[in-house]
Amino acid sequence: MIEYLKDLSELKGPAGKEDEVREYIKEKLKEKNIEYEEDFFGNIYVYKKGKNEIDLNFGVFAHIDEVGFIVTGYTREGFVKFKPIGGLEPDVLPGTEVIFLNGIKGVISSVPPHKEDKKKYKLEDLVIDIGASGEGEAKEKLPLGTEGVFDTKFEHIGKGVYKGKGFDDRAGSAVILSIILDEDIPFNTTFVFTCQEETGLVGAKIASKRKNFDVAFILEGTFAFEPYHPEKEFYPKMGKGPVVTKMDRSLIVDKVMIEYIEKAAEKNNIPFQWKIPVTGATDGGMVSLTNKGVKTAVIAVPCRYIHSKASLLYKDDLINAKKLLLKTMEEMYGENFKGIV
Repeated sequence: MIEYLKDLSELKGPAGKEDEVREYIKEKLKEKNIEYEEDFFGNIYVYKKGKNEIDLNFGVFAHIDEVGFIVTGYTREGFVKFKPIGGLEPDVLPGTEVIFLNGIKGVISSVPPHKEDKKKYKLEDLVIDIGASGEGEAKEKLPLGTEGVFDTKFEHIGKGVYKGKGFDDRAGSAVILSIILDEDIPFNTTFVFTCQEETGLVGAKIASKRKNFDVAFILEGTFAFEPYHPEKEFYPKMGKGPVVTKMDRSLIVDKVMIEYIEKAAEKNNIPFQWKIPVTGATDGGMVSLTNKGVKTAVIAVPCRYIHSKASLLYKDDLINAKKLLLKTMEEMYGENFKGIV
C-alpha cells in the first residue's frame, strides 16, 4: 500500500485536472484485468464482487484531487500571478517549490530573513518566480490558466513515518486502491475515485446520484496534531490509529454507523480516534444528501500539515484505516445490516 501512496503522492492532480492520477489508477486496474467505469466528469467507478451478495448498494469513496494553483497573470519582471485551487493559507506558501502540469518549476516569493520589516502575507501579494527574464517569457512558459501543485518528493523519514504531498486524499485513494487490487471483501461493493472534492465536493455529488447508494464510507486524509495546536484541546494524533468522524462542517454521522465502527474496532483490537473539532468537510457531506439520503461514515488517516508542501503520516495508521473499513463491513454483514435497512 505504501508503494501506491508513493506513486499517487508524486503525481500532479489539482482539482479539475486529475488526469495523471486517473491514468495511474486505470493502468493499475488494467494490469489485473479489472473493469471500471468513468463518467464525463472524471470519476472512476470499480464494482468489485465480494464473498456475498447483498440487496444494498454499498459504496466506498476517496477523492483523487489535491489543492494547487492556477496562473492568473504576470508582472513586467516576469513573475507569475496565481490564485489557489482549493484551500490554501498564505502563511505556508512563501519559499515553497511548485511544479506546473507542463513541467515548469518555480518558487513562491518570500521576504528574506534579513529584512527588518515584518510582513503579513496575503495571497494577492504572492507571486511565483519561474526564472523568467520578463513578462513575455513568463507568458510563453506558463500560459494563463495553467495549473500547478506543490513539488514534493515522497520519502521515508522516520520509523514508520512518510513524507509527501497530497495525502489529503491520496492516503484514502491508496487505501481503496489496495482493497480493490489486493484484498477480498465481505460483499459486493462499488468503489469510487472522485474529482474536485477540494473545490466543492462536486465529483461525489455526481457519483452518488449516478449510483443511488444506500450506504457509503468515505476514506480521507485529515489533519493531525501539529506543534501550534494548544495541548489542552483534542486533536487526532499520528500513530494513534485512523480517525472516525462524529461531526464536521458537512456531516453529522448517524449513530448506527458509529456503533458498527466501534464494534469492529473493539472486536479486532484496531486503535482509532475521534474527529471532534467541528472543522473541515468531506465528500461524505454531499453523498449523505443525495437521492433519498445515504447513511454515510468517514474514516480518515491522520496527517500532519495537510494542504501544504509536505505532509507526514504514519504507516500503521494507513494499514489500520484499511483494516477498520473491512472489519466494519464484516460487522455490518454479520448483523444483516441491522439499523441500516
